[in-house]
Amino acid sequence: MRAVQYTVRRSWPNLAGLTSERNCKLVKQAWRSFPTRDKDLIATFFTRDAEWPAPPGNATAVALGGSHHMVGRDAIVHFLTVDFRACSSPM
Repeated sequence: MRAVQYTVRRSWPNLAGLTSERNCKLVKQAWRSFPTRDKDLIATFFTRDAEWPAPPGNATAVALGGSHHMVGRDAIVHFLTVDFRACSSPM
């Protein structure tokens, strides 16, 4: 199984000087926010130019007929709050 990489092209100004422990806490908070589907909350974890790359042909992108590489906070938030929900909802 391949790990998915999540990258942000520029540093968040308010996160300067984070320790590994604080980084870990921030990542956990971000992941905990995803199931809430709260667009405003989730958006706080991404910069405007954030990128969410995943392996080409990954199951989620194939199931949704979408891209494996999302660019921009709005695209990522839409994926997490709308697209992924459609893919993960019980039929």
